[in-house]
Amino acid sequence: MDSHKRRTMKYLPLVIALLCAGAASAQDRIWRCGSEFINDVNIARQRGCKDTGLGKLGGSTSMKLSEVTVPVDDDGHFRVRGTVNGQPAVFLVDTGATFVGISDELARRANLLGGAAVQFRTANGVRDSRVVQGVNVMAGSLGVPDGVAVAVGTIGLGDDVLLGQSFLSHFEITMNGKQMVIRNRIQ
Repeated sequence: MDSHKRRTMKYLPLVIALLCAGAASAQDRIWRCGSEFINDVNIARQRGCKDTGLGKLGGSTSMKLSEVTVPVDDDGHFRVRGTVNGQPAVFLVDTGATFVGISDELARRANLLGGAAVQFRTANGVRDSRVVQGVNVMAGSLGVPDGVAVAVGTIGLGDDVLLGQSFLSHFEITMNGKQMVIRNRIQ
């Protein structure tokens, strides 16, 4: 038997055990991806994350850990990759912003229609905008189940997004001069 077959046979019992465990139990587990904890089995599998052994115990969730560590950029800002309604975005974390703010261009790609017409005073002056409720926003592996309010047209062009309090207020945030950690609140 060649070395490839021996390696494959070595892991076969583990693969069978994992398949027999069922998807429901995998969904209840906590995974570690580097310095980040997530509870999404699909993301964990894609990234090759390690199971922490935390999760469902005795029918109730022991804890749900999920966090994103955001290093400070050379310009002193915190940026994290994510999505708005499934469209890729780069978030500039702005703890002083009321809403998640996106460009009209990104709103078109993300199919964000309607919303309440408002005017905002921004760093670039007064801007006509609209606020769309219940938008699916993901910052790293973090999201808000019912979506968040997004202000459309408050920033310039492209995929840059302000990550404001309509998203951040759902999480615990700690930071120092080198990094920011955004994590689920332990319930």
